[in-house]
Amino acid sequence: MNIDFSTDLPKPGEVGFTKRVIFFDLETSGLNRDIPDACVLEIGAALMETDGSISSSFSQVICPTEELIAKANPRALQVNGFTPEILREEGVPKDVAWKMFADWLKENKVVGTKTYIVGHNVGFDLDFLWEEAPAIARKYGWAVGQPRVMDNMEQYDVAQSKFIVPFIGMGRKGKSAKNIAIQLGVDPEDDVHRALGGVMVNHRIYMNLAQRTRKWLDNVGPTK
Repeated sequence: MNIDFSTDLPKPGEVGFTKRVIFFDLETSGLNRDIPDACVLEIGAALMETDGSISSSFSQVICPTEELIAKANPRALQVNGFTPEILREEGVPKDVAWKMFADWLKENKVVGTKTYIVGHNVGFDLDFLWEEAPAIARKYGWAVGQPRVMDNMEQYDVAQSKFIVPFIGMGRKGKSAKNIAIQLGVDPEDDVHRALGGVMVNHRIYMNLAQRTRKWLDNVGPTK
């Protein structure tokens, strides 16, 4: 179920989002959904309240098994900057990390039916979430069935088709979070290739797209 900008988001300058939003990003050891050889190396998330502010964030590096470290795609590690040494020094075991994430969700009273999941190319991240954190799905409901999901990249495509935002060529490949941020005039200073940095950039992109879209709707009205 996707977010409908025409009903769920406030007009520019207003507050009062109808749902809390979880911004979610993962760093993985693979560039494709090649589970189980690829695995999660870092979890990043932030909770946006209905006034648009970030109330809490979560970040944790995961140290996979030595077998999975050996299978890591060098190109993926080049992108996120992880090395086996960093993973061993900063990471915790997978089960511990997902338990910490589940505790964070519980602490912040995240309820699936009242929360949206937002990310960049978020289907990639959700594939790993479903695979590696089934306990969270069973316990918290928001991660099962038909989640309420919005992909910033797909929303940019929609806005681009209506001339709300600048044109970006090269199809989906050109619509990286950093490129979109630059085109929108959004500060991309956080490291988009680390999970929490990507989360924070996506929050700023989301707010910018929401404001631009609502302003457009005010001027021309929703199309049928």
